[in-house]
Amino acid sequence: MNPLTLNYSDNSDVVLSVALRDYFIDGQLPTALSLIIEVAAGVTVNLVDDLTCINSGTTIVRHNITINAHENSLATYKLRLVESLAGQPATVIEKRLTAMLLGAGARVDMNAACLTKNTQRITFHTLQDHVIGDSTSNVLIKAICDDSSRLTCNSLIRIHPGAQRSNAEQANKNILLSKQARAVSVPQLEIEANDVRCKHGAAVSTLSNEHMFYLQSRGLSVDTARTLLLDGFLQ
Repeated sequence: MNPLTLNYSDNSDVVLSVALRDYFIDGQLPTALSLIIEVAAGVTVNLVDDLTCINSGTTIVRHNITINAHENSLATYKLRLVESLAGQPATVIEKRLTAMLLGAGARVDMNAACLTKNTQRITFHTLQDHVIGDSTSNVLIKAICDDSSRLTCNSLIRIHPGAQRSNAEQANKNILLSKQARAVSVPQLEIEANDVRCKHGAAVSTLSNEHMFYLQSRGLSVDTARTLLLDGFLQ
């Protein structure tokens, strides 16, 4: 499949807020997609990934999204898979998210929040590729896994030779609500420069009993306390 390319190069003084769904006017959101987003020098783009439409009955989605960030550009990417998954017992979603830092002063922030249930499967493959130094990238993926669902997160930070003063962070935080749910994190670093700042981390835990007790001691029911904690975690 040939990739679809979106170019943002209008004006360095303009901040663009873009819903990716808007590029599919016929309403048929793609279940298999390769998308390249070019963010020109000095441009700021806020991207909302609303391409995953599970309520239509689709059970397999594979998307490959690449953001090419040039000099002094800023791209933010947000994905929220909560309501769209609620009604589907068996769903397979694979998201390949790539941030290419191609110019000094470029920055890409990627955030995803997921709630999985039943036998749903979500896999993230993320790459923060710092080709040019003096650039910044951040990836944060949060997931709540219930029933026998599963989340897998493979994250790689790559710093090329000569890409000095690169700043990259990746994190994957998960809450398991059942003994059958699973979350697997595989953070990786490939660093070929000696003046960089890179961080990676992963955490898997259950819902805090202390937090639940505190909220219930303030008069909240068990269900309300649970909902508040989970909603707050995904923010």
